[in-house]
Amino acid sequence: MPTSTLKEAKVLVAEHVQVLTGYARRVLVHDGSLSEIEDAERQRRMVELMAMGSCLGLSESEIVTLIFKDILDERRRCGCPTCRSRSASGP
Repeated sequence: MPTSTLKEAKVLVAEHVQVLTGYARRVLVHDGSLSEIEDAERQRRMVELMAMGSCLGLSESEIVTLIFKDILDERRRCGCPTCRSRSASGP
């Protein structure tokens, strides 16, 4: 794969991951939902991301980890002194 094509592929993969992470955060963390158009876009992006990731040597689990890693690191905090202390000290 030529260098410029590889760079473009990495940029597109990053874009797909960013959008899919946003969708996942909305649905899983904020109890939201996707419109029919967004769900169709989500499906299209997942298919493209899996194909591109495979070409770049990523496994399906690595791709899923890219999408969900930031969401899983987020912790809901209730506002008690312990949670406030954790918020002040970082993730």
